Amino acid sequence: MNQLKFSDIKSFIIQIFTSRDVQLTIALFGIGFLLTVTSTYPTLEERIEEDTIPAEENKRIEARLPLPYDELAHDDSLLEEYTGWGIGGHQGLKNASLELRSNQEDTNANVTLLKEEFEGEHGLIKEIRRWEMKNGEIEDLNDNTINMSEYYQIDYIDFNVTRGELSYTYTVRYYTQSYSILSLPGYVLMIVSIIFFLKAFGSVGPIGLDKEAKEKKRENQKVISRMLEDRKKK
Repeated sequence: MNQLKFSDIKSFIIQIFTSRDVQLTIALFGIGFLLTVTSTYPTLEERIEEDTIPAEENKRIEARLPLPYDELAHDDSLLEEYTGWGIGGHQGLKNASLELRSNQEDTNANVTLLKEEFEGEHGLIKEIRRWEMKNGEIEDLNDNTINMSEYYQIDYIDFNVTRGELSYTYTVRYYTQSYSILSLPGYVLMIVSIIFFLKAFGSVGPIGLDKEAKEKKRENQKVISRMLEDRKKK
């Protein structure tokens, strides 16, 4: 059995990395990997809804908090913040708030958080929490702002203005993977790159073959290729 020499290994490595198939492998794998990583990149979206409700009018809006409802997204580390990698990742709600304002000091209103539940075929609206505004202020609520992140299970927000005028701003900020579609071409390119690599590895041959053996192997491959082409023509 021939003992491998350093020159044989060096020659093998040079042949591998000067092969067009290997160069294609590196290019395709690099592009595929970049697309796959980009597909996991989280983007921060924001939805704002605002309106003014006069007295003796009711209004109900959909809460529409993003999934997952059971956990807020975290900013635990710089890596997780910019790549979405980590426990839970960056997918779902970051924060949500409902700011209530009144231009009139005598405004009275009720703001109720509701959840829709189903019992068989019948829907049931259940009250989760209610706040009462008296003379433009809500007791035990700083700056008349409700932290909606604590009420992830709600479906609707109900406004009932009995006097004056109530304005609200409902803000939801959440992470989403806007580029997730890029993962599919990324995986395909990486798979294709592996095929090119196997093709290049097979054309170079085993380490330690002398020049004569390698030339003979190449000639055999050429003969086989010609035979296949002749069969196709026939």
